[in-house]
Amino acid sequence: MLRFASKPDKVFTEIISNALSLAIYHFENDIETNNSNGFAFIYFDEKFVNSFGGVKDGIPIILNEIKKIKQAHNSSEIYMPTDIHFKMLDRILLTYCALYTEELHRHEKFTIKCNGEILKKLAYDEILDFFFWDTDYDLDETIASALLFNKQLREQVDPSISIQALNTASGKPVDFSDLKMEKWDEPEPDWTDLVDYSDLWLNKDIDEESF
Repeated sequence: MLRFASKPDKVFTEIISNALSLAIYHFENDIETNNSNGFAFIYFDEKFVNSFGGVKDGIPIILNEIKKIKQAHNSSEIYMPTDIHFKMLDRILLTYCALYTEELHRHEKFTIKCNGEILKKLAYDEILDFFFWDTDYDLDETIASALLFNKQLREQVDPSISIQALNTASGKPVDFSDLKMEKWDEPEPDWTDLVDYSDLWLNKDIDEESF
């Protein structure tokens, strides 16, 4: 499984599985049809694709990383995604939530249920709030570049910001040595009192402090 800020429940696990599978299908279709302006740019902007080497070289690499994320997601062991992988997950979830809300929930084959009720909407923003550690990878490009090249400023603003996050926010070419997803060996919190996310999935009023 992937190490999120909160332990995923059954619904979120299914959302991640479906979103990754759909993205893989789309990227494989782009490669198979040699489509240089296809699904990839529904998920990622040109700057992000170029950071992996552009359309020809970058899309196969991004696809490989998405498959790596899915493999870790399906593992019984815990893996910590890098900031680059979290950015991929962010964009994949953004696209999937929009597609699910607009169309997929209407088809029985693609529906997701919570407490026996079909979900008609997936709240992307709330998913990020509850399950992602941060979104430093989406800092303003100018701010990211300033923090990247000024260690003193970076330590004053937030010493926990990773170089990976700043690199991807500023559009720098990906250092492929930064794409290693590490197994998480440290003890996890006691998750026995797992919060019930039903209100989140069913789009009811949520007391955010309870999370």
